[in-house]
Amino acid sequence: MKFSRLTIFLLGDAISPHIKKIWRNMNDRGHDVIVFTRKMDPDWEGKQVRLIDVPRGLLAYILFPFAAIANALIIKLWVYIYRPKDTIIHAHWPYTYGLVARLTGEKYFVSVWGGDVFYHSKKNPILKLVNQFVFSGSYKVLTTTEHMKSTILKEYSLPANKVIRIAWGVALSDINKKLTNKKEVIKKFKSKYSIPTDATIVTHIRQASPAYNIDIIIEAAKRLLLQNKNLYFIFIAYKASQKNSLNSKIQKFPREIINRIRILPMLSKEEWYDLLISTDIAISIPNFDQFGTSVLESMACGCIPVVSNLDVYKTYLKDGINAFIFKKDEGIEGLSRTLLYIIPKVKDLKRTFHKINLKIIRENEDEEKCMSKLEEVYMT
Repeated sequence: MKFSRLTIFLLGDAISPHIKKIWRNMNDRGHDVIVFTRKMDPDWEGKQVRLIDVPRGLLAYILFPFAAIANALIIKLWVYIYRPKDTIIHAHWPYTYGLVARLTGEKYFVSVWGGDVFYHSKKNPILKLVNQFVFSGSYKVLTTTEHMKSTILKEYSLPANKVIRIAWGVALSDINKKLTNKKEVIKKFKSKYSIPTDATIVTHIRQASPAYNIDIIIEAAKRLLLQNKNLYFIFIAYKASQKNSLNSKIQKFPREIINRIRILPMLSKEEWYDLLISTDIAISIPNFDQFGTSVLESMACGCIPVVSNLDVYKTYLKDGINAFIFKKDEGIEGLSRTLLYIIPKVKDLKRTFHKINLKIIRENEDEEKCMSKLEEVYMT
């Protein structure tokens, strides 16, 4: 189906992979996308990006209402300038960018991240009230899972047709290109990071923060590295503070295992796929989640997923069938035991799990199909 050209005002953090995904796909489909963000990201240099102030931290409650109103007026002016064209506003994260969208008085869509509904608004009733204000004023609320959809409908008492599930999707075409040359991808990756070709790689694919139970993972890594000299652990430091925190903990480890730990910065999409294709076991054990795109991508790339005992993960994953489910109350012992079980069988499990998981992704999480659905929703 061919759609008319839109001008999309996309409000969200430029660093977010979700914002980058929408920008890339809608541009590829011939739409103009202008991103409004609180912080520039190197990937956006030379693209249509405008900085707006979205305060956070201790002064947020004092400054944010004023900043939100000012930003809403700025975006309303942009909408007015582009009015002869078909324009829409899409805000990602309700109680920050969503509030700005609501205050414009224009029609807008709002998408949720996960923690904004499952965690932050549960801890802070003010944020829940802001979410309610934003959701009720939106044209549509967009979620990536049925689990999140049912949670929002229940907790915010919204009409059933107000909330739509649109998965972020996985760029299967890009991953498949990499998989056709899998051996060479793995060889280059391991060479780049000085990892032996026959080594087993375990990667924590989420942020190195308490919400993702990073301390449990670090302690389990220590135990396993001491027991298995052919094992390597990789952590991703999305922020300088995360890198410093990881380094301070790892430097206390015996020197013999420090050399088998890699801390990587936030990677480009190409590098990210190389990492996942080279990874044997991918760990994602957050306290809450909407179903991280990184988990879906790891499934498509052939990793063995080790995930939290959350209902949302059980949408696609079954313990011992195509993933391993970690129960937080089992702590370091439980995670270590699970990994020790997987490692001797890693090659056979990867082969079996990948066949199942790739089929799941193709049928349910193909980015091309997901973004086509988003485009259709924009046009309603």
